[in-house]
Amino acid sequence: MQDTRFILFSPSEATNTGAGFWSSEDGWSQFDSASEFDEVVRHRIPFPKSARRDAGWVLVGSILHMALARDFSKLDAASKFDQLADRYADKVIAGRSHLFDALEIQGVREDHQPGNPWGSCIEVNNEDPQVYSVYAHQIHNGEFGGVECIGDFAQHAAAVTFAAELRAAYGWPVHDYVPENSRTPRKECWLAGGGFGCPAPFTHAALAARI
Repeated sequence: MQDTRFILFSPSEATNTGAGFWSSEDGWSQFDSASEFDEVVRHRIPFPKSARRDAGWVLVGSILHMALARDFSKLDAASKFDQLADRYADKVIAGRSHLFDALEIQGVREDHQPGNPWGSCIEVNNEDPQVYSVYAHQIHNGEFGGVECIGDFAQHAAAVTFAAELRAAYGWPVHDYVPENSRTPRKECWLAGGGFGCPAPFTHAALAARI
């Protein structure tokens, strides 16, 4: 069984300088300096006294963790996270741009299965998003249809910027389905010592399935 590890993340701490990740040596630091804690330790140690109310645990390797890496890591995210690299737009669109006609921005959640933190379901949820995904919308012509994910972002603004760059390159319109009041991920689980990406016993309401 794979070892589950977590980092401590505070969105409000990261807002200005990106130093929203807890380091046991340096305090609030950049993503690449974040300390990782195993399942046992994270339940035993208290949050740092300086932690704000939105601080919470993020499962290493989860969709939120990879989105944070894309937004805040100064390292090569493509080599560090193969799952994220596989979603780069040039790998999805290159040589196939004629199959797409628009871009979509959707809020997404990763729902971890109780008792199995490595089992999860990634689904669209624009009311209570955890990260923001950009999709290339396929042309409906009887043969093709649906969307393909081309990027996950921890910040809505980063998803908007990414979509705008693709719009400039391909001329596609951008449809942003995330309502104004959901463009900052909701605080969650911190009251019980959990946090973003926390596994069971925290549960989420039924979500609309990702296309």
